[in-house]
Amino acid sequence: MNTLTGRVDLHTHSSFSDGTLTPTELVKLAAQTGLSSIALTDHDTTDGVREALAAADRYGVEVIPGVELSTDYYGKDIHIVGLFIDFRDEAFTARLHALREEREARNGRMAGKLTDAGFPMTIVELHQEFRESVLTRAHFARFMMSRGYVSTIVEAFEKYIGEDCPCYVPREKVTPQDAVHMILRHHGIPVLAHPMQYKLGDEVLRSLVGELKDAGLAGIEVRYCTHTEDEVSYLSAIAEEYGLMKSGGSDFHGENKPGLSLGTGYGDLEVPAEYLTAMKHRLHGITSDTKVFFSDFDGTLVNSKRELMPAVRDVLQKWSDAGNRFVLISGRALSNVLTLAEEKDLHYPGMFLCGFNGTGLYDCEREMTLYHTGIDLAICEEVCRIARENGIHFQTYEGKHILCEHDDEALAFYVERVQMPVIITDDVMKYQKNRPGKILAIELEQPEKLEVLRAQLHERFPDDLELFYSNPNYLEIVPKGINKGTIVRWLCRELGLPIENAIAAGDSENDLEMIRAAGCGILMKNGAELYPSMREAADLITEQDCDHDGFAPELMKMI
Repeated sequence: MNTLTGRVDLHTHSSFSDGTLTPTELVKLAAQTGLSSIALTDHDTTDGVREALAAADRYGVEVIPGVELSTDYYGKDIHIVGLFIDFRDEAFTARLHALREEREARNGRMAGKLTDAGFPMTIVELHQEFRESVLTRAHFARFMMSRGYVSTIVEAFEKYIGEDCPCYVPREKVTPQDAVHMILRHHGIPVLAHPMQYKLGDEVLRSLVGELKDAGLAGIEVRYCTHTEDEVSYLSAIAEEYGLMKSGGSDFHGENKPGLSLGTGYGDLEVPAEYLTAMKHRLHGITSDTKVFFSDFDGTLVNSKRELMPAVRDVLQKWSDAGNRFVLISGRALSNVLTLAEEKDLHYPGMFLCGFNGTGLYDCEREMTLYHTGIDLAICEEVCRIARENGIHFQTYEGKHILCEHDDEALAFYVERVQMPVIITDDVMKYQKNRPGKILAIELEQPEKLEVLRAQLHERFPDDLELFYSNPNYLEIVPKGINKGTIVRWLCRELGLPIENAIAAGDSENDLEMIRAAGCGILMKNGAELYPSMREAADLITEQDCDHDGFAPELMKMI
C-alpha cells in the first residue's frame, strides 16, 4: 500500500492502555478501514508496539511506534504524543515503567476512595478484568458499569472520577517540557495532542505552544475527532506561525469511546498522508528529491580482495555530499555489518546498515534499530533437525555470536571471511534466546545436497520461510516475505520516498529481489557472468566488474 498518499491515523490506543482492541485487532481494523498507516500511542507504555509491528507485516499497514504522555501545566492535564519513538531503548522503557508505577499507586488510592463511597473494588479485581492493560480512569468507569454502580461511562466520569469529582485522585505528572525532552532524547517527534480539548483560550494556548516550541516541540494535532473546520484552520495557522508540523488522529479507544471510529473519528475526520510524509522527511533530514543507494558488500561494494576501490569511495562521497542516502546491505549478521562499516571507514550522514538479507536495519545517525524480525523458535528447531539429518552444516545467530554444533571445515571457511565469535554446542536451541534473523546452511563439497535441503524445507514450511543462495555453497534461510527487496520497500516507506528514488546494486542470487524492487536495479558484471538468469531483472548491468571500479561510473551519472 502506498503510504505517500491516502489516509492515516496518528493517535490510537490499544488494550495495552485504555483501548479495547488488542494491537493485532487494531492493525487488522486499520487494514479493513483502508488506512495506510497508524500510530500506536498508548498511555505511558510502548508494550503493545512489538505485537502491532508483527501484525503490520501481516496486514500491510504501516505502524508508527508511539506513546502518549500525560503532563501537568499549571493544574491542566496536557498530553504530549511521541511518534517514531525508539521503543526498544531500555532507558526509555525504564522511565515509562516508573511512570506506570506512579499511576498504579494513584489507582490504588482511587479504588480506596470509590470503595469508601459505596462502590467496592480492589486493584486485583481491576487487573483481573482488564488483563495486559495499563489501568486508566476509563477502566474504572467500565468496571463500575459492569457492577451496576453506574449506567454509562459518562456518568462515572461526571459524578465520581472526573476532575473535581469526589473520587478523583490526581497524578504526579511530568511537565509538558519534560515530556518533550524525553521524547527527543529517544529519537521521537513530540506532538501537542488535541489542543482544543484543554479550553485554554487563544492567549494561554499560544503561550503553551511557544514554551514547548522552545523546548523542542515539533508538531501539533491540527485534525482531531472533535475539531471543527474553523478549529482546523485556527490550529493550522498556529502550526505555520510556530514552524510546527501538522499531525492528526482519531484518538480511537474502541468501545471505551462509543461512536468514535478509527480513521474517521465521529464521521468526518480525515488525516492526509502528507502529514506523515512531512514528519518522515524532517526526522531524517531529507526532501522528496533525496535518493537512496542500496549496495551489497562482497562482489559489489568491495573487490574480490574485499578492498574498497578509490573510485567507489569517491562516488559514495559525492553521492552523500549531494544529500542522498547510502545503505550497506548484506547477508551477514547485523553486528558484522557494523564492524565492516567501521573497518572500511564508511561514515556518511543518514547512513543505514542492513543485515541478514533484510531481517535487521540500523539507523547510524540516530544509533537505533529501525526494523527487526526473525525465524520463530519452534521453526528454527525443526530446520536445525532437518539439516542435521541431511548431514549439512547449519548455524544460527544470537546477538554477536554464531551458534553451531560442530567445529568443522564449513565453519572455518565461514569464519575466515566473516570474523564473528562462535559458540559450539550440542544443543543450539539452549543458547537461542531470540528469534534468529536467519539460519545458514553450508555445504562445501557437495553443494547439490543444499538443493535437497531446500526442497524439504520448502515442502515443510511453504508459508514460513524464504530459501535462496548467497553463493553456490550457502543456503540462506530467513522468514517468509523477508529479503533484500523487502527492506528496499520498507525503508523507502520509512523515509517517505517513492520507490523510484531507490537504486540498488548487487551480484548474487540473494540480491535479486533488491534489484527487482528498486527504481533502478544494477547488476554487477561479475554477477551477470555467474548468474546469467539475473540479467532480465536488472535495469542495467555495469560495464566493469567489482575489481575494476564496479558500479562507480553508473552511480556517478545519477548524482
